[in-house]
Amino acid sequence: MLADAQCFFTQNIKVDEALIAAKWTSEAQNLTLHMVNKLAEVSDWSAPVLKEFWHHEADTLGLKLGKAMPGIRLALTGMAQGPDLMQSMQILGKNETLQRLELATHCNIYTCIY
Repeated sequence: MLADAQCFFTQNIKVDEALIAAKWTSEAQNLTLHMVNKLAEVSDWSAPVLKEFWHHEADTLGLKLGKAMPGIRLALTGMAQGPDLMQSMQILGKNETLQRLELATHCNIYTCIY
């Protein structure tokens, strides 16, 4: 359990290449790229508000949020599974969440070190 929480306390996240190949799908990449700018507009950084916002934006783009979430979780935490993603974003905070998502969209995720 402690290993699962490491992503909240360090920026040096290592991501398994097999997980990236499996989870960093085009849906995840497209939605993440779209959300980097859109999330800056969110003022209430609570899990329920974030969940509603992500669902709305995915629907707007015609994407299934469920297909994109594993890749987004990987970009944020380096893990394929873990705590609720919206709660994770709330714990990480707005600035850290945006930095991690932006980094994932602007570099080769295989070589990114947070």
